[in-house]
Amino acid sequence: MRRGRTMAVALAAVALLTYYALCDPAECAWMPRCPFRLLTGLQCPGCGAQRFLHALLQGRVGEALAHNYFLIPTLLYLVLFLLSRLLPPCAVRDRLTRIVECRPLAAAFLIATVAWFVVRNVLGI
Repeated sequence: MRRGRTMAVALAAVALLTYYALCDPAECAWMPRCPFRLLTGLQCPGCGAQRFLHALLQGRVGEALAHNYFLIPTLLYLVLFLLSRLLPPCAVRDRLTRIVECRPLAAAFLIATVAWFVVRNVLGI
């Protein structure tokens, strides 16, 4: 059962990445827009994620970073989290689980997210 679920998640991820590689969110009118930005005019910490992903999948790393600098540590944390859940039980998985479930790290990430929200809206990044 777990293997089937893992395969389903992997296939969905490949399909989603293919979609973002082929479709430019800046030019597709039917791509979802940030509801927070539509309501407030402010950029949320994740604004630019779709354009970031599209540029990254196209191999344009500099352009991707320009859309949202904070997504690099966010993606790293997300990859570590997913690995801690998808790896079979072993020492590596145990170590990753301790890292991603570390309360001080989670608190620091939350503080960094709020700081990024403030900085990007004050400085217009």
